[in-house]
Amino acid sequence: IVFPAGILQNPFFGSNYPDYLNYGGIGAVVGHELTHGFDNNGRQFDADGKLVEWWTNETSTQFDEKAECFIKQYSNFTVIDEKGNALHVKGKLTLGENLADNGGLREAYLAWKQQYDSDKESKKYNNVRLPGLDDLSPEQLFFINYGRIWCNKATPAQAKKGVLTDEHSPPKWRVNGAIQNSVDFANVFKCPAGSPMNPVHKCELW
Repeated sequence: IVFPAGILQNPFFGSNYPDYLNYGGIGAVVGHELTHGFDNNGRQFDADGKLVEWWTNETSTQFDEKAECFIKQYSNFTVIDEKGNALHVKGKLTLGENLADNGGLREAYLAWKQQYDSDKESKKYNNVRLPGLDDLSPEQLFFINYGRIWCNKATPAQAKKGVLTDEHSPPKWRVNGAIQNSVDFANVFKCPAGSPMNPVHKCELW
């Protein structure tokens, strides 16, 4: 995996950023790309990049069953086109990217928390609070920065084109879709069970 220097800047990364921002930014992107190695496309290639079906039938069946949850979830998301019509996201078309978004967010959060909770020096010096945001915890700011990296403004026509042709979900749903499946997000922000951002039924793959 190659990450060009061009992406190592705001809002994804900053050499003087607290760790929770960098993990919520470039960390989630790194996790996203790693997850592609085990999604509906990456599963077809072995460690040498050869086209090989290396999963057992049981593994493939369980994967497909869990992936169906994501297909249904994202197919319920909509954008509004230039005529005011609601267009549904194509859950099958965007499956691989949705799995990577969900996996990348989870992996980045777990990696940051492991470092944050085990390294006192890191907690003290690399995770300082941001001025004016003392009411937000590092955990909350991790997720806020994840949302910030996909901040987007699109015309209805652009949104329509994206839904029809892009293998990625619209930016809003790249954020909210993954967050709705995150138990960590729900705990950090104390979202009531059954609320829009903490649905009782969540999709989980790995």
